[in-house]
Amino acid sequence: MEVSKGMQHLYLHPQDFSGEVLKNEVKQIVEALQKHNTFYLRWVDLYETVYDISDTEYEEYLVKKDEEIRKVLFEQCQTKRTNKYFYVFDVCRNLAEKVRLRRVGLNDGRNSGSGQTIEHIKEIIDKMIIEGLLVSVEINGNKCVRSLNKTEQKKLKLMIA
Repeated sequence: MEVSKGMQHLYLHPQDFSGEVLKNEVKQIVEALQKHNTFYLRWVDLYETVYDISDTEYEEYLVKKDEEIRKVLFEQCQTKRTNKYFYVFDVCRNLAEKVRLRRVGLNDGRNSGSGQTIEHIKEIIDKMIIEGLLVSVEINGNKCVRSLNKTEQKKLKLMIA
């Protein structure tokens, strides 16, 4: 069973309730639950902030993170050999976990599939490939990348890392 109030919702499991509610309303919920004789409330945990922002506002947030994303991408895609690569989708999912903001009512690729964050990171990867900072190949129908190694950087007169 689930109860909702606007964009807030609570899943009511017999042993615990979980969901997204405003911090200001947690106290009201706790007070309402403490007034019963058939069960008791032991504790309340608050885990993470969930934002109520539009796709446009979220894209602005991601753009502000572009330099950080580029730096982490270059570091994460380094390999010891020039014939070793990382799957782009795996790189995007791992990095998305670090930069993604949780938003009300959106999965954004957290559990499966893609989302706005992963798509934004893919665009940055594509730009870095065009700029020559990442090397791209296709392996079994999947796009894969790696960072330039030191020798390749010297050859192109790029000193990044």
